[in-house]
Amino acid sequence: MHKRKKFRNLLALLLAVAVLTNTFTVLPARAEEETVTLYVNSLNGNDESEGTAEAPYKTLDAAITAVDGKEADHRIVKIVGEYQWTSVAEHTNPITIEGNTGSDTDSLTVNQANVNVNGPLTIDNITIDFSATTGDCSIAARGYDLVLGKGVKVEEGKNGPDLITGFYNPSDEDGTEKRHSITVQGGSWRRVFLGDSVINSARDLREVRGVDFTLDGGSVEDIRIGSNGWGGYYGACSYAGNVNVTINGGTITNTNTNGGVRLVDLSANPDWNAGTDKKMDFNGNAVQILFNNGTGEGIPVPDAEKMKELDGELYVLKC
Repeated sequence: MHKRKKFRNLLALLLAVAVLTNTFTVLPARAEEETVTLYVNSLNGNDESEGTAEAPYKTLDAAITAVDGKEADHRIVKIVGEYQWTSVAEHTNPITIEGNTGSDTDSLTVNQANVNVNGPLTIDNITIDFSATTGDCSIAARGYDLVLGKGVKVEEGKNGPDLITGFYNPSDEDGTEKRHSITVQGGSWRRVFLGDSVINSARDLREVRGVDFTLDGGSVEDIRIGSNGWGGYYGACSYAGNVNVTINGGTITNTNTNGGVRLVDLSANPDWNAGTDKKMDFNGNAVQILFNNGTGEGIPVPDAEKMKELDGELYVLKC
């Protein structure tokens, strides 16, 4: 009892001394987060301008490069009207591309087979229009974090659009030490390839450091693990990390036996590996599929025994 009383008396004395000597430390107020926004108008913009709403850039790449160099918490590039989208300039910081007034008036128009992402990117509140494409079309995240926001609308092409977490038809020099990551919150997409996509006849074996794919909204036709070629005969993945698939919402439209979250193994196809020892391999890693909010009802998943044959494990949890 006496020890407690002495402790309280000591504490009161220390507080009194602090008040008298004004030694309390006042923490500085937290600075407000800073957002930098630049504008792109392909009709009347100029890449030598300042990128403001009144003086926009002409090209997306110029705006991406400029905003990447800004000190800010959030970096945004707004597209005014229609923009012919062919590329995303290399950048280090997370950047958001969005429509100036929204998906009803602003668009990224694609008329080629693939658009490559070259840095962490979010796309939101804009239409991505693939209707001018004449064959397969896709966005390749190239191992960078790609988020397709809930405000994204998609105009479909002849065949697509697909999403590729890694590289589209990579060269030997293309590759990444990062895990692949795509999050879909909006838009209607066809196939999602969890790895690199090789469409040449080299039948390459591509090492993938691991994949995180999340479906929060919108829709995808199916999710493909291991397959990385449009026709199904080119390339295969060797996984050096786990493949995590999380379904929180949205829709997987193909629920047939060849749809859902599917494993596509080309190892046994003589048209692919004839005369070689190339083999799809999980190298002791796992495919982990989490269905939240009742999303897993009727969705096919890979066969556990087939996973073991490929030196992998399968874990499926439905919540």
